[in-house]
Amino acid sequence: MIPVIKWMFLLVLAAVPIVTIVTIMINQTMELERIPEDEKLTEITSAGYLMAHYNSSIMAAKPWESTHRLSPYVRPQQYFINLFPNLEQGSFVGSVDISLVLDTPQSYIKLHSKGLNIKETKLNSSSVTAFLYPEHEFLVIIPNEELNAGEYKLQLSFEGSLLNKIVGFYRSVYTDSKSHEEHYIATSKFEPTYARLAFPCFDEPQLKSKFKISLTRPSGNNYIALSNMNQESEEANVPTNGLTTVHFANTVPMSTYLACFIVCDFQSLEPVKADQGFPLTVYARNGQSENMKYAQHVGLQAINFYVNYFGIKYPLPKLGMYL
Repeated sequence: MIPVIKWMFLLVLAAVPIVTIVTIMINQTMELERIPEDEKLTEITSAGYLMAHYNSSIMAAKPWESTHRLSPYVRPQQYFINLFPNLEQGSFVGSVDISLVLDTPQSYIKLHSKGLNIKETKLNSSSVTAFLYPEHEFLVIIPNEELNAGEYKLQLSFEGSLLNKIVGFYRSVYTDSKSHEEHYIATSKFEPTYARLAFPCFDEPQLKSKFKISLTRPSGNNYIALSNMNQESEEANVPTNGLTTVHFANTVPMSTYLACFIVCDFQSLEPVKADQGFPLTVYARNGQSENMKYAQHVGLQAINFYVNYFGIKYPLPKLGMYL
């Protein structure tokens, strides 16, 4: 009889902690139910509150107002640019992915943008706070927390106008000498600080980077797309029927003002080779054959002279002249 009493005593002792734990759990559940919904939300989103507090602190300090210059510790390494100029409407849409290196921790990132409507901004595929600061032509990006030194990818989509300007990325028009019809083309002029009108970028010449460019052109009417590098491939009916997207080889590291975007229906002469071996091609609208031949003659002599004079090889695989 005594062993049975002992076992019952042990079972009671074991049951007490279990009952206590269950009671505590029930009490906690009841307490949680009594908490107002807005207080629950505050508790659950405390991390979000900290992120908002961090953003508020940076926004209050406004460090981007103190200088017109970009940070030397935020360096672009590679741009992936896609542009689609709508020649009829006089507008363009685009996207750019920028591979960055942060040499030191950064509380925010600033780059250049002017006259563009920024549609979406992501850092390492996550949405971040971003806004324009027109006084310095900055696009300011506020992360959710301080960024450690290292590599990042900034992803932006945007749209802009091709009209009423002759710098940045713009539309030009010419009248065909035979048909007397107007033809639209899109071209670029970025020197010294107008690349920011075409795509968000680190638009200071010392911040050199490689550029992988894709341009969308009309598929018909003899339209071509041209850029700094040779064409690697093209996709018909992309992004939609009647359009062709052209992909160009990656550039050498260069300043933003040297990037080149052209969508046109120009004719070209047969390329001629410079002494170094790369082809030189002249492009112009219809009816300019004599001017093209003269430009080709002078251009070939000029590039050969300067390569020999400076003793520096031309760094790209081709050279184009556009009249």
